[in-house]
Amino acid sequence: MAVKKKIAIATLAVVFMTVGVGVIFARKKEKKTVEERPAKERFTATLVPAPKYADPVATIVVMDYTTDEDMKEYSVAYLNGGDGALQQALHKGMGYFNMGGNLAFGFVLARSITNGSSRTEFLIGIPPPSYLVNEWRLYIPINMQLDGKGNGSGVFYEAVKLQFDAQGNLHVIPRQEFPHKLINIHPMKN
Repeated sequence: MAVKKKIAIATLAVVFMTVGVGVIFARKKEKKTVEERPAKERFTATLVPAPKYADPVATIVVMDYTTDEDMKEYSVAYLNGGDGALQQALHKGMGYFNMGGNLAFGFVLARSITNGSSRTEFLIGIPPPSYLVNEWRLYIPINMQLDGKGNGSGVFYEAVKLQFDAQGNLHVIPRQEFPHKLINIHPMKN
């Protein structure tokens, strides 16, 4: 009887182990529906006119892109708590803009909007704290129009204010009248 009990226990253990391995294997094969984001991109561009404090050639690096869900989160944060809440909600590490030397700032928002074979890259960066003017926490936006190969042109403002309306639309309010032009934008090899 003791031998039959041991065989029954061993058989049950093998069955449980087999079922457990099958469940683990099945979980590994499950496809997750995670949104695919474009790979890291690097661009170079010429600033016209170049700011007094910068080199004429800039590097633009996009590490990640902002999703529609992120934009909804930012809108809710802004509408509930103003710019301070928006600052807390924005995701860091989206990339950076380097104008030479130590003149660089990180992106907190990066959108890529495809239109046929071309696309618009819209990037928002946060400059150093010295860019705080009156009640404005200023941001630096970059807007690039690129062809299918990543070549194009664009503009960037040194300082803007961001606002969301009740429908969740982002509005960019420039502090200066004329933006700097970005010409000869083209992709860099990683």
